[in-house]
Amino acid sequence: MSKKNVELERTAQKISENGQSFAQFSDSVLDAARQQAEAILAEAKVQADQKYASIVGVQRTDPLEAYRAEARAKLGREMAAARQENRKKLLGYRGQLVNALFAELEENLAVYVDTPAYVDGVVKTMLCHQADVQPGCVVQVRPQDLARLQPALEKALPGCQVQADREIRFGGAKLRTGRRLFDETLDDAIRAQRTAFLGRCGLRVE
Repeated sequence: MSKKNVELERTAQKISENGQSFAQFSDSVLDAARQQAEAILAEAKVQADQKYASIVGVQRTDPLEAYRAEARAKLGREMAAARQENRKKLLGYRGQLVNALFAELEENLAVYVDTPAYVDGVVKTMLCHQADVQPGCVVQVRPQDLARLQPALEKALPGCQVQADREIRFGGAKLRTGRRLFDETLDDAIRAQRTAFLGRCGLRVE
């Protein structure tokens, strides 16, 4: 083989080796580029999904919901205030009804206290506490009843003083003996009857 042929063969071999090396380098670069592209695409997909979700979420949010919620809250407050007002009115009506009933009772008592039976009734009530009477006891009656009741009470309870008490409105008497107080006034009887009536009827009034 001539020297020239040998040189040609060596040149061809180098070209072949360089071509293989270039091909390997090219494949490596393309593979890396492909992996990078896939990573970029994957990240872009995640970002796109997130953006889509945020857009859908905004679209699904009712822009009037806040106003509706405030309207419902306001309506609830107004209804609660209306119920409270109606409750007050109902209690007021109940009170008027009860007051009307007991006003009639008071009118009947006003007629009763002008009869002789009233004087006898007060004296008998005080005599029920005769065993508790001590020297210096005091019987209190309405100022307008003092002249009528004093003689009968002093006779029934000797030694007791009969005095006027402006706090007694409807009639009857109080007996103060020692440290004890016996309230036999019609005022106390009316209060007791009113309380019992409300209890039996299950009513609450103001």
